[in-house]
Amino acid sequence: MRTFEYRLYPTRTQHQHLMTCLIESRAIYNEMLTTLKTQYESDGTFPTKYDLTARFKGRGGDVVPASTVQTLADRLSKSLKRYLQMKDHGVRVGFPRFKTANRWHSMQLRQYAVSRDVWLDYAEKHLHVPAKLGKLLKI
Repeated sequence: MRTFEYRLYPTRTQHQHLMTCLIESRAIYNEMLTTLKTQYESDGTFPTKYDLTARFKGRGGDVVPASTVQTLADRLSKSLKRYLQMKDHGVRVGFPRFKTANRWHSMQLRQYAVSRDVWLDYAEKHLHVPAKLGKLLKI
C-alpha cells in the first residue's frame, strides 16, 4: 500500500469544504463508535466494518465522500481489533475513544487513479479530489 502526503494550498472555499468534511467525518466516526457500544451492550457482539459501512451509507451527504465513510468504518474496526488483541495478551489498554476536534486531524481518500477519488494532474501541480472537497487543489 502506498501513502502520499501533500502540502495543499486551497482557496478559501476549498478550505471551508475540507474543514467541513473533517468536522463531519469526526461526527460520523463518533456516531459509529456509539453504534458499536450500543450493539455490544444490547447483545454482546460488535458490528463488523461491513455492517457499519452499510448502516452509515449515504450519511456523508454533500460533505463527506462515500469512500471516506468506508475508511471511517475500517479505521474504527481496526482500532477495536487492536484493543481486543492487546486485551487478550494481558496488556492494559483503553477502549477506542470518542474523538474531539483536537484529536482528529486527517481524512482518508481511498482510491488513487485517474477518474477515481484522488489523482495528480500530469504537471503534478494540482491534486484532483471529489467535488465535495473542492475538486482541484493546488499542491
